[in-house]
Amino acid sequence: MSSQSPQSTDPGGEIWSRSRDSDPNYPAHSPELTITDVIARATSEFADKPAISFHGKTLRFDELDALSNRIANYLLTNHVSPQQRVGLALARSEEMIACLLGIIKAGCAYVPLDPTYPQERLSIMQSDADLAVTIAHKVDNVKWSTNDGAVFWEEIKQEVEGHAATAPDVDISPDHSAYIIFTSGSTGRPKGVDLPHRALANLIDWQLKQPYFKPQARVLQYSSVSFDVSFQEIATTLASGGCLYLINDDERRDPRALINQLIKHKIERLFLPYVALRSLIEIAMVKNQIPDSLREWITAGEQLIVDDTLRTFFSNISGAVLDNQYGPSETHVITAHCLSGGPWQWPKQPPIGTAIQNCSALVLDDNGNQLPIGERGELYLGGRNLAMGYFMRSDQTAKSFVERSIDGDRRRMYQTGDLAFVDENGQIHFCGRLDHQIKIRGHRVEPSDIDEIGKGLEGVAQSFTHLHRSENHEQHLATYFVAAEDTVVDEQAFKDHLAAHLPGYMVPAFVMRLDNIPFTPSGKLDVLALPKPQGAHDPENSAKVNYHSETESQLAGLWSEILNISSVPRDVSYFDLGGDSLNAVKLFLRIEEVFDLDLPLATLARSPSLAKLAMELENANDAEHAKFRSLQILRKGHPDFIPLLLVHSGLGNVLHFEDLAQALDPRQPVYAFQWSGWDGDASETTIEEMASNYKAELYQICPNGPYRVGGHCVGGLIAIELCNQLIADGHAIDGPLLVADGLNVHSSSYLSTEPNSSIERMHEFSKLVDDLNAENVSKTNLASAALPGGIISKIRRVPIFLSLLRTGRNLHKIARIKMALRLRRKVPIGDRSYYCYLAQVGALKVHKSRGYTGNVQYFRSSCVLGQDLGLHGWWNDRFLGFKELCEGGFSYEILGGDHRDVVQHQMLIEFVRDSLPPKPIQPND
Repeated sequence: MSSQSPQSTDPGGEIWSRSRDSDPNYPAHSPELTITDVIARATSEFADKPAISFHGKTLRFDELDALSNRIANYLLTNHVSPQQRVGLALARSEEMIACLLGIIKAGCAYVPLDPTYPQERLSIMQSDADLAVTIAHKVDNVKWSTNDGAVFWEEIKQEVEGHAATAPDVDISPDHSAYIIFTSGSTGRPKGVDLPHRALANLIDWQLKQPYFKPQARVLQYSSVSFDVSFQEIATTLASGGCLYLINDDERRDPRALINQLIKHKIERLFLPYVALRSLIEIAMVKNQIPDSLREWITAGEQLIVDDTLRTFFSNISGAVLDNQYGPSETHVITAHCLSGGPWQWPKQPPIGTAIQNCSALVLDDNGNQLPIGERGELYLGGRNLAMGYFMRSDQTAKSFVERSIDGDRRRMYQTGDLAFVDENGQIHFCGRLDHQIKIRGHRVEPSDIDEIGKGLEGVAQSFTHLHRSENHEQHLATYFVAAEDTVVDEQAFKDHLAAHLPGYMVPAFVMRLDNIPFTPSGKLDVLALPKPQGAHDPENSAKVNYHSETESQLAGLWSEILNISSVPRDVSYFDLGGDSLNAVKLFLRIEEVFDLDLPLATLARSPSLAKLAMELENANDAEHAKFRSLQILRKGHPDFIPLLLVHSGLGNVLHFEDLAQALDPRQPVYAFQWSGWDGDASETTIEEMASNYKAELYQICPNGPYRVGGHCVGGLIAIELCNQLIADGHAIDGPLLVADGLNVHSSSYLSTEPNSSIERMHEFSKLVDDLNAENVSKTNLASAALPGGIISKIRRVPIFLSLLRTGRNLHKIARIKMALRLRRKVPIGDRSYYCYLAQVGALKVHKSRGYTGNVQYFRSSCVLGQDLGLHGWWNDRFLGFKELCEGGFSYEILGGDHRDVVQHQMLIEFVRDSLPPKPIQPND
């Protein structure tokens, strides 16, 4: 069942596979190439294009190439020789991608080591892989030791910069190892799957030639680097000139945050396992947040189930495809079936498809013969994607990588242990496992691996694990154990023992002690006779729980609803009750509905019991809703460091500051002020009042300066007033005042007429646009500012007409707002944006700033018309009249882009991060 794609030969004689896409320059790559060939070709093609984006920082292809080359040269100079192995223990970051590429360019294989794994398992992996060196982050120094050959990125970064930015001259063969990824082992010891360049280059070549695959796409890097799909994400994106968007682990694990990232960055391709896919879709449907730009969905790792929710979701995305890919770690992806067209025609359990190019996938009987259509047998895989085996495990390799005679040819094939059949269209259908191996959350798990670890605890005589399916079809690992005679082993101690020796995905959700093992008449384990895992917390077996507060009682009701149990203990972990990341999402959606609080999923990690989570809810109410109307803590940072204070724009909220806050050093405290009227009550109407109230709330949390201050749009004026009030109170302002698109409607350069009021004004406006070099604006705003004829067009150029038109359209909102305030009721949520707009415009029109004597760093977007700021008219001045208010030093950067996005611009973020590093508060400051 192998499939071949046509190939052509270029003038240089090199094999170069062409895409079935219409673009003749589509950057597909020959499967004969190595990964280094693929990356070098992409770098040459897309040198000045963005390759990686992470929290506002972007690396171009040439920058990523130079950094990875320096890392390769550093490794070869200090630690490795080609064809050795290097541990990769970095958190997701630009340096993680660069180090991965650098290791490969040095002719070595990378070995991902997840710092969250237990120390014992990591030690086994390091030893079995015979690592020359491990690259880690300093924060994980408790896991790694320099005595064990570890180096820390923070300590070697400067030395790396001193090495050559050109690729080292290393001979790399398609049969050399590219990575070794460890998977579960049947003896309690993980096995390292050794994948060569030829397998991965073949996968990249095939993936890039798929009809749906878009070159230069925006791709979210979702998978952990310990999961082989991460290589597919990274390599296919870079090979096709795309940009890889990295997110932190909290955002990755929380589908609510993930859907926001997909929409915010206009992601076009996403790889993720079925469980994560299903969870993401559920959130998107509940919140009505559809990522319209995301057309390419690729899922693997678990059996795909298509239901009506999934069909409805994909029906809302025009042209979307869902590619169901299959392949164990021993082959990476080796078959695929793409679902396109009408989602309501998609089958409930789609096939896993046919083999990709240069590979084969065959269903054989016990004697190695191919089975006819429709007959089930074991799936065997072969071809270019086959791993070299298990590293340093020849015994295990011999068991799984076998020779079979197919059509008279002896072929080396991987015996998967998966049950499958082929339909009349040649499509392969997955039917589960032949053995006891379990696939859960995208990971392959050998139950005996868990059982071997379990029996390692003193006093445990027997241990066995199986997959438990709840009434709502959710899957959980359950481990049962029997203690040795005259021995007592506590269930929690047994689970703690497993957690100390296994990665998180292998730790069972349920642990139960049995007096004896139930057997069938034939002597096999009687699975049906096992007690249900949730029985350990069944209310029929325990007294009614006495909850300590109304919050606990309400929360217990939600837990009971989500976990399908009648009684919830106060002090038992959510995960010990059968909870997992999928139903945790459902729980937090219900918390948002019932408590009106949008907490991050990470809250459950630090407060997993009902009592602790209830306390989190109560504290959230106290801290965020009662204490402050305006002050928002975007990043707590370290209390001994000077805080950065950010003031809202005319929109009144502070959501657009999140990227900036998250990109800064973790020690940097970041506070932001949103207009207090967002709570729906009467609020400040002048800039002086706003600054005064913001200052009062600031003093409650940080009463002593110095401070760093910034503002966006009208926030620039508020920031000046706030700085002047802080200085009057005896506090210092550290660094320049940061202002993005600050404006001054009292400036002589502010013209209340529109640019198209006369030919003279149009010439002035055109000159301003050229001066700003704002080509992206000139094509739109100049067009709208053209000089049409007719009396109606002339009337439309009169400012008072524009004001009346805008007011007339919103009379119903104005009436509701005034009525609510008069009756001392909250302004309706739907009207609060306009309520804020009215207040901000009114405040800036009556405010005349005292000016600012300190230094100002000004950032300018491409906006040129008052309508870009919710006003009429324009400024015949590149600084919107704001420079007139700056009496000290004035520096500026013209960033371009949209007014609303200027504070998320990479250059602004980099300036703040690099020019204003975290600075401790000195006692004499």
